[in-house]
Amino acid sequence: MKVLIADDHPLVRDALARAVRGLDAQVQVYEAGDLDTLLGEAADADLALIDLNMPGMDGLAGLHRLRALAPTLPVVVASGQDDAATIRAVLAAGAAGFIPKSERPEVLLSALRLVQSGGTYVP
Repeated sequence: MKVLIADDHPLVRDALARAVRGLDAQVQVYEAGDLDTLLGEAADADLALIDLNMPGMDGLAGLHRLRALAPTLPVVVASGQDDAATIRAVLAAGAAGFIPKSERPEVLLSALRLVQSGGTYVP
């Protein structure tokens, strides 16, 4: 399984990558720090875990571009911006889940497993 993690903060990407590797010993993690890299790597990913606010992303506009490029790619948004309106907008834009960055790694893994199996995760 190939998981693409997109966040502009290297420490956050590293923490997310460490947690995601708990899904399975065979997980391959790819990283992106901006929208262009995210879009370039999306075709090879089985799952994307992305932030809304990073260079080029422009919030939901970047998510819409990703969905247009890779419509079948399961996308989960991990963001510190976790108000109800943002969560609803992210899901309406085609994300399969939303994880507040304040959650514990165990919740992240459970959410990713749910999305991986075809479900939708909402906090």
